[in-house]
This record gives sequence, C-alpha cells and structure tokens, in this order.
Amino acid sequence: MVTFANWLEFYNNLDVGPFLESLEKMRDVCTTLSIDIFKDAVSLPGVSLKYLLRGTLGKRDAPELYAPEREAYDMWKDAVVGGPSLVFTRKHEAGKTKIRSHKYEDARFCQKVVGYDANALYPSTMFQEMPCGKEKIVFHPYPSDAVAEFENRLKTKQWFGFAEVDISVPKELWDKFEEFPPLFKNSTIPNKVIPENIKNYLRRTNRTLLPGQKKNF
Repeated sequence: MVTFANWLEFYNNLDVGPFLESLEKMRDVCTTLSIDIFKDAVSLPGVSLKYLLRGTLGKRDAPELYAPEREAYDMWKDAVVGGPSLVFTRKHEAGKTKIRSHKYEDARFCQKVVGYDANALYPSTMFQEMPCGKEKIVFHPYPSDAVAEFENRLKTKQWFGFAEVDISVPKELWDKFEEFPPLFKNSTIPNKVIPENIKNYLRRTNRTLLPGQKKNF
C-alpha cells in the first residue's frame, strides 16, 4: 500500500464488502416474510417482534401469548414518532453569522453556539412504571365532561395510562418555533411525489404501494 486510498480500498474489501453481502442476504430472507428490515424494523429484536405480532394480533386462541387487539396496537404504533433528523441551521459562528437574516434586515449577530445532547432517555423511561394487562379503548368527544376530568387529572398528576389527543401550536407562535417546532406528526406523502427509485425498491421487496406513504415531520 502506497497511499491512504490504497489502505481504504483494502479495508473496504475486507470489512464493508462482506457486511453488505450479509445485509443483502438478511434482507432477502426477511422479504420472504413480508418484512422490510430498512423500514418495518431495523434490528433483530424488531424483526422478531414484527413477525410475532403479525401472528398474534387479535387472536384469542393463545391466551398464554398476549397481544393487543389490532385497533389498540395500530393506535399506539401510529402515535410513535421519532426525534428530528434534519439540519436546522447549516452554519452558525459567533460574531459572524446572523440570526434569522432571511427574515430581518437588522438581524442580530450570533453571540454563542450551545449544543445539547440528551442521554439515557430510554433507560430513564424503562425505569418508570408502565401500564400493562388487557387494553380498553374509550373515546370521548370534545367538549365533554370526560375531557374536562381528564385535563384535571393531568394537572394534578393523577393520570396513569396512554391517551391520544389532538393538540396544535397556536398560529401566533409559529414564527417563534420556526427553527425548532415543538410538535412532530405523522403525515401522508402522496405517491406522485415519491421518487421512482423508491417505488421500484418497494416493488422489488414485494411491498404494496399504498395510496400514500407516512413520514415523520
């Protein structure tokens, strides 16, 4: 090896190449089970859970293997939204770049750049008590006395369980949170904006093209 490029090629041939080959073989195996390891599950436990629940959701002939009803599971799964993976500001430098210069002519200079990294969120969540047992779905229209009672139990910290509610950011606060929105939602992307290479991938992996694909925002 004479250059660093030679070393990189040597490394890729020994490490990255075989890994990609094994990944493709794993994908092909999971595709026969109608599971997309790059979208439905990104780990072996996730693949196992997907395969297990598909055979137990809504079935009552295996009481020793508990699984929620389809409606409850879909409500809970659709409510899971991951954290943001996007660039809010590509560059900020103290004393040089300006804050919201696209909006204000007299924008102020950035004085300091502070970064935060939240660690151990999963362990702290798993440390807390979680609801368990057979689920019961209850719908309450708004407004109603039940909604007012729910709000009161939240404020007094008497609520324990899962709740699906409709919330929104007031329009007068949109500008305040334009760089970092406090809420994320699942939105449906129409097929007409999905690139052809993605559609071809879905066909190759035996995934049905739905009227729209869900994406987190």
